[in-house]
Amino acid sequence: MKDFDLAPLKLHTHPAFPQGYLTLPIADYSELHEMMEVATCGFPLGEALHDQIGTVTSSFTKGMISSIIPAQGIALRHLRGFQLDLTATNGNSGGPVFSLATGRVFGVLQGGVIHPENGQIVQGLTKAEPIYPLFDTDLVDRLAHGIPPPGSR
Repeated sequence: MKDFDLAPLKLHTHPAFPQGYLTLPIADYSELHEMMEVATCGFPLGEALHDQIGTVTSSFTKGMISSIIPAQGIALRHLRGFQLDLTATNGNSGGPVFSLATGRVFGVLQGGVIHPENGQIVQGLTKAEPIYPLFDTDLVDRLAHGIPPPGSR
């Protein structure tokens, strides 16, 4: 998974979640398209938002897929990311990006786009990393079943 900023993890059981951890359904790549309404959630500004307005829950923001990178309709193996028309800020990064219609996840919010002339983040433009490369191998299945990945140890 070269040039990929996500990693699968296996979490140990916890008494607070006797039935297991909550999961998010994965979107079928073939259903994604430009102009599709999407949303993300996260903790914009982290503790600062808590200190200013008292919120301790995640904050939701909606927008749309403005571009599939490098182009809509490409084969999944060539997918590099999604440009979103969505307002986000520090603290939203790492949050799931999902279809507003289905709630199914297809990406993780990565960050903003930097203006080439002034070096500032362009408001309303963000990039999401696709989650699909996590499932290109049997790694997730191996973790789920307690089988160590090849080459580990």
